[in-house]
Amino acid sequence: MKFLRFASKFPKWVIAGGIIVGSSAIFLIWWNLRHTHGAAQSASTAAAHEPRKLPAFNPSEVILCGNTLVNTTNGEIIAREWLAGFGDRVPNIVKILTDERLVLVLGDKGVIVPFDFDGNARGPLAADGKAIRAAAYAQGGGDVAFVRDGNLWRGRVDWKSSTVENPQRLTDTGSFREEVFQAPWVWHGDTLLLKNLGRLFRVSLVDGRVEPDKSNLGEVMQGISPDGSYVLMPQGQREMGVYDFANESVTTIPTGQHVNRVLWLNADKAVVQVGQNQLGLYEVATKKLTEILRSENPLKIVSDPSPDGECFIVATTKSAGFYDLKRSQLTLFDLPFEQAEWNTSDSIIASSQVPDSEQRGTWLIRRDGKPERLLNQPPDKWGTSNRAAPTVVSGYFISSGDLWLYEESPPHVRQLTHGKKLTPALTSISGKAGPE
Repeated sequence: MKFLRFASKFPKWVIAGGIIVGSSAIFLIWWNLRHTHGAAQSASTAAAHEPRKLPAFNPSEVILCGNTLVNTTNGEIIAREWLAGFGDRVPNIVKILTDERLVLVLGDKGVIVPFDFDGNARGPLAADGKAIRAAAYAQGGGDVAFVRDGNLWRGRVDWKSSTVENPQRLTDTGSFREEVFQAPWVWHGDTLLLKNLGRLFRVSLVDGRVEPDKSNLGEVMQGISPDGSYVLMPQGQREMGVYDFANESVTTIPTGQHVNRVLWLNADKAVVQVGQNQLGLYEVATKKLTEILRSENPLKIVSDPSPDGECFIVATTKSAGFYDLKRSQLTLFDLPFEQAEWNTSDSIIASSQVPDSEQRGTWLIRRDGKPERLLNQPPDKWGTSNRAAPTVVSGYFISSGDLWLYEESPPHVRQLTHGKKLTPALTSISGKAGPE
């Protein structure tokens, strides 16, 4: 059985996973690198631009719209092309280090390039004075694995100096290509799972052992819990396998139909789509999968979980609504919308672009399903499915090219900029990744 083959292939991963997750939770899945080739090259070549100095700003009082830095207190533009080399393209920001006033941006072949808050690139990450040209990173960016002369190396990262401390060569095969980190990969504990030359390999980041693996990388990546402790995977067509890293155990749960999707709500529970019209809730504490929703029509999960992990959006061919786990209730809403993002744990900001003037606009929809129109015009949407930033962050959104803010107390919306033609891809520079 596929899942048992997967389990037997990862004995070292299991042991390392149990140790690491129990201590520092060093774990990262890099799904699909979420960047365009042009933007990646921009990050990697930005050091060639002349350095500049911007007026000092408070990170909590600015927001990045595409690559335009906006002061949220007065609506003024601080920098129209903030990160050098990107122009008006959207940078793929991996992490913001507010204390160091650094922005880490994903560049070509998986290399992260640090930028200062003036928008200047600090130069490519280097080990022993040589630039790193292809890399993978542990969560938080503190450890790096990189390719050099056909082999994998590992070291600790000092982002202030853009250097790798104590780099150590792991492998001696000479067969690893720089393109290896442009494909999806998984870093868990001291093991790296990656594809090279069309084959999947498991690499020990301790002793450099390289072993072929037959697991389905896509299923592993989709089913891993946020803390890296468990994997939920389809096992054949009528069962789900639960792999527990810490206890080195595999549990099989009958599902009756194929497991089509896993959405972890937090480290303790996950929603599992079984077949075309059933949803189940898997809870780590009980180790059971319980049916929570069955529909006569095909359904699918169409959102990430709410920030509190208690709600998500479900759509069928005829309707859509919130599924609230606390209430064990599906609440449908009548409003047709093209896109929606979580504003808080209790509400989303949605876009309706239908011609009907009574439904068109920017809407706030709470968990009770009741829509409240914020603007007559819909929010702008970024015309790509491979987004590097959300369109709503902590109440901020773009409509007709300008920045707006919805505030809860008292409930109102206000326009922050006028005629700025901003890109609807928002990043909080204070380090908050999304809704509060």
